[in-house]
Amino acid sequence: MALSPQRQDTGLQDALQRLKFAFRDAVDKTMDDLSPGAATPPTGASREDATAGHHELSRKQSGLVMAFNESMDDAVATEL
Repeated sequence: MALSPQRQDTGLQDALQRLKFAFRDAVDKTMDDLSPGAATPPTGASREDATAGHHELSRKQSGLVMAFNESMDDAVATEL
């Protein structure tokens, strides 16, 4: 039995949403793993550099997730 186009679209959208959430969670976990406190705490200037680097990654994190989401939407639209 074939699914109606509306049910197919709903299933595809649900799967796409789960993929986007999984990507965002993976980015969050990576950011946590890269945090300055996750490893042996560096001392002095190297700690400041690690903190500054983590801050820069955090700042760009939402842009990465948004770009991924947009690329996925475009790729799915192209394939359909």
